[in-house]
Amino acid sequence: MKHYLPLAALWLLGLQPASTQNAAYPDTTFTNYFRRESGWTAGDATLSIPLPNNKVLWLFGDSYIDNYNPADTSLPCMFQVRNAAMLQTKSNPNQMTTLLDYSQSGINRTLFKLSNNELPYYYFWPGHGYVHGDTVYIFLQRYHTPQGSSQINHVGTYLAKMLLPNLELVGIYALPATDGIFFGRWVFVPVNGNYIFVYGNKIHDVPFGNGTLKVWKPYVARVPINNPMGQWQFRTSNSWSNDPAQAAPISSHGVSPGFSVLRRDGDLYLITQQNGYLQCGAGREIYSIKGGAAPWEPFTSKQTIYVAPDQYNGQYLLTYNAYVHPSWNRKEGLLISYNVNDHSDTSKYKNCPSQCFYGNTRNADTYRPKFIRLPWSALTGNGLGPSGNGHATEKAAIVPDQTLQLRCFPNPASDHLQVTFELPSTTPVFIEVRSLTGQVVYTAQTVEQVAGEHNESIELDRWPPGVYTLRVQAAGQEVVQKIVKQ
Repeated sequence: MKHYLPLAALWLLGLQPASTQNAAYPDTTFTNYFRRESGWTAGDATLSIPLPNNKVLWLFGDSYIDNYNPADTSLPCMFQVRNAAMLQTKSNPNQMTTLLDYSQSGINRTLFKLSNNELPYYYFWPGHGYVHGDTVYIFLQRYHTPQGSSQINHVGTYLAKMLLPNLELVGIYALPATDGIFFGRWVFVPVNGNYIFVYGNKIHDVPFGNGTLKVWKPYVARVPINNPMGQWQFRTSNSWSNDPAQAAPISSHGVSPGFSVLRRDGDLYLITQQNGYLQCGAGREIYSIKGGAAPWEPFTSKQTIYVAPDQYNGQYLLTYNAYVHPSWNRKEGLLISYNVNDHSDTSKYKNCPSQCFYGNTRNADTYRPKFIRLPWSALTGNGLGPSGNGHATEKAAIVPDQTLQLRCFPNPASDHLQVTFELPSTTPVFIEVRSLTGQVVYTAQTVEQVAGEHNESIELDRWPPGVYTLRVQAAGQEVVQKIVKQ
């Protein structure tokens, strides 16, 4: 059972049932990709990181490995590892490779760990991450559960490094304390600039009636994209500070323990959900909160986009971990996942399905991610909004971004260049590199790429040193950028 909380039960804001109509709708195709019968078979967290060459890295917390019984669609009550990953190829999304420590057995197959001696009492649950050059950086939250206890104690934020193309795990490093803020919930990488923006959250006591509620509030920090172990700066109420104690929340709205940030039509949107993770029936509402153009501007305008319907034997499941997946954005809209779970402690959680309290197995679908699709018009307010049946609007009502966004790194480069571009719509893509004399040294063309972020890795080792011109054409637009081969 995953609480995904560092404290005991939190009664938070927003527990009332929703009366709004769903703007998003289930994406059953994507949900079915994760109804697997071998390797990774169930888990939570469900974050994704776009990789070069049209691959996607999926990250999970407590996970089941194999052990699926197709006769009754069941799994044993206890998961096998504390975290895991899967590698997906976009051209064949139903085929995924499970990433574990295959040199070990049992729980020591857990992918992210400091040693084989720490499990099961010390463990990592994954946050978000990003790619820079040949390295994938992944934020991890470290927890401790004392032997014989169910208490979950947070003991720090760490950063894992994996090298491309083989995703070799080369190290896990402790980050400095940040005044109780859980950074690494989400990473926003601008198309241009030297910084990434790392989002986190912290619990606040908020007045409520004659007492207080404990509410997660969002924060943001910036750090050099090429050195996330370097100097962090934390957003205050009006500037940046090296002191995390000076950081200020970037929204008056509470957020869930995990949340996402994305850009659309020039503005940023925060995707989060209703709190109440230890209460079945709460947590079902998923929200978007509109911000401004800059990653540190306040998120102010909130709307409900979906109310999760998931039940087991007539009782609502726990609902948590709503995240967006930019690799799979399409012209139809934004892809969002959320997790479900039940609870074995019937003395405290009487309204939860409790399969393992009455038996030795659980239905696999009660611990697998669910996916929904949110039309762009429903997110931004551009267009007609959701139709009467809660499904997608007419495609003509969706207003696409107007700018093809491009980023190249490292630049200058020596052996390879990473080209990242964000497509406003599904479109053919043409990439060309020429020398200053006009000689074509590289071309790539695809018939169709879906909307969202894409990565192209260009090998430079055979090129003479000098200045080159990179040209990317897509969606009726062209972007030209100079690159330097050292």
